[in-house]
Amino acid sequence: LVDNGSTDGSAAFVGEHFPQVEVIALPENRGFAAGNNVGIRASSGEYIALLNNDAQPEPHWLEALVQALEAHPEVGFCASKMLRADDPQVIDTAGDLFYDYGVGGKRGMDQLDGPEFSRSEYVFGACAGAAIYRRAMLEDIGLFDEDFFLYGEDIDLSFRAQLRGYKCLFVPEARVYHQVAATAGWGSYLSTYYSRRNMLYVLVKNLPTSLLVRYLAPILFYFLASDLVLSLAGYARAVARARRDSFKMIAKMMAKRREIQSARRVSDGYIKSILTRGQLHARINTIARQLRHGHLRPL
Repeated sequence: LVDNGSTDGSAAFVGEHFPQVEVIALPENRGFAAGNNVGIRASSGEYIALLNNDAQPEPHWLEALVQALEAHPEVGFCASKMLRADDPQVIDTAGDLFYDYGVGGKRGMDQLDGPEFSRSEYVFGACAGAAIYRRAMLEDIGLFDEDFFLYGEDIDLSFRAQLRGYKCLFVPEARVYHQVAATAGWGSYLSTYYSRRNMLYVLVKNLPTSLLVRYLAPILFYFLASDLVLSLAGYARAVARARRDSFKMIAKMMAKRREIQSARRVSDGYIKSILTRGQLHARINTIARQLRHGHLRPL
């Protein structure tokens, strides 16, 4: 158990009541990325399963994920079917997407569960809130990027995996019920800042140059329009800080980009084929609607 700098006595409680559990107590909160990396490095299994503290799995969740990896040797990681805890008929995510305007998204978000989300298929990536990874893949591509701290680190890892030729499989039998944004909160300064900053990190590190040029216009439109909508809605300070800090890190992210792109094993055409064609106006309208109803999600 990695205790990520908690202050409520969790580590001591586990040590007293569950002495068989090895506790790694970090002196401070190092974020989702680093906290999970500490646990991954301390583990020894062939597979690494991650489950958020706000996600409740069905009894056979882990079994379904392991069986999927064992049945599909070409697959490096698997995505769960994550349903809304407050409305289990509604999808939170059925695997991650990456839009051609440069931002990640949730497949099936806010749609009713149904036949479309009941078949196993390849997807762009997996939400790390409920996913499984082959250790061999993580040793090849690297763990979560700790510069992200929170949000977007799983999209970045998914993109790096795809660039190396590892496929992601959506496993509909692996069901969890997700209390969305239970930790960071809906539309908080924290979620807005990190999600805006980190999406630029993902883009700079991973999108091949030819596709960056091809989609530059919609990418710029999305980032400028969504920043404007958020700023007008009262998130200007979070947006400004996110942009300032992301540009400060451009040189470091470009260095990571050179390493990632030099080690890729797939063509630009393959990456283009796994991107989702975006509906920009619909996405901006969704942001505005969520703001009006006070339910802004990490973007």
